Amino acid sequence: MKILTKWVFIAAFVQALSLYIIFGLMYLPGQKKLLQDSLFDRTKTKSGFYFPLIKKSLESKNDILMMNSLEGLSRDSEVLYARLIDNEGRIIAHSKIQEWGKKLDDPAVNQMILLNEPAILKTSEGYDYSIPVISSTTKIASFSLGFTTDKIDTGYKLIKNRAIKTACVIFIATTLFYIIVFRLLILAPLAQLQERIESAILGQAGEKIGLENNDEIGKLALTIDKLIDKLTGRN
Repeated sequence: MKILTKWVFIAAFVQALSLYIIFGLMYLPGQKKLLQDSLFDRTKTKSGFYFPLIKKSLESKNDILMMNSLEGLSRDSEVLYARLIDNEGRIIAHSKIQEWGKKLDDPAVNQMILLNEPAILKTSEGYDYSIPVISSTTKIASFSLGFTTDKIDTGYKLIKNRAIKTACVIFIATTLFYIIVFRLLILAPLAQLQERIESAILGQAGEKIGLENNDEIGKLALTIDKLIDKLTGRN
């Protein structure tokens, strides 16, 4: 049983390492990236739909259209806020009326002010999708849409739990398979070989092992059979 324990341990270790590489280093990171990319794409689609209205309301100074557009965006459960920030970092419009006029001074906003192209920025609350509002050739403000990753975090946890359960089932099934195969192909022939050798030692030298395997155990049995023939001839 010592040899069985040794080889099963080695096989289990290799199997565990393989499952970790497949699920832990390849599958799960890939799934998380897919969820994240899907969230980013949805955010860009929402922003692309409302942005022309927001830009139009800013240029025409139509506060009602501006407020309706920002509130429409903020109704989405993934959206934290929708706002417009001027080039000084001051909120000139926000989906929450109490935020209007506030001066912001954080790394994300400072970076947003400098950008002249759309960008997704990491914030303390989640992410922020920023689009520069350019009138003619001049940047007059930055449209900012904050969104949370709560949904993709929940989705990732479900995927992770399913992956762990699947990996455990695969690990147990393959380990049992290794044990059965090892018993049938290695331990059983070795036990038979040991039994025949003990019979020869006890004086029943005429009894051959008779294993016709084409592996190393079969070759060893054939060698012992030849030895038994010689011993029988001498007797």
